[in-house]
Amino acid sequence: MATKIANLEALLYVAGDEGLEQNALCGLLELNETELEALFTNLKDKLEKDSDNGLQAIHINQTYKLTTRPETSKIIEKYFQKDLSKGISQSALEILAIVAYKQPITRVEIDDIRGVNSSGAIQTLVWRG
Repeated sequence: MATKIANLEALLYVAGDEGLEQNALCGLLELNETELEALFTNLKDKLEKDSDNGLQAIHINQTYKLTTRPETSKIIEKYFQKDLSKGISQSALEILAIVAYKQPITRVEIDDIRGVNSSGAIQTLVWRG
């Protein structure tokens, strides 16, 4: 069985760029706000202590997120400077079809239709123009 800190890290990972609100995390992890804050501090400290870790945990207002560390920005930029002559992924094609058919549409609605988080594919489409 996963520990509470592992569950918190996993939830923040799958939440992506949106992060998770404090109330949602408290409900999912069955914690009160004080317990969540202590658990989050432990996760944040754990990630910061590991110099080989490329991730950091952040808390902005009532939202908790897992993001890349600023030191990794160069490699992240390099990753996103992909060759535009390559075709787009199947997931990106699905998203384009949904947008063409249902526009205007939000990312959350796209996620509901596809049944998976579409943030990465949408970000790639936005980047590609």
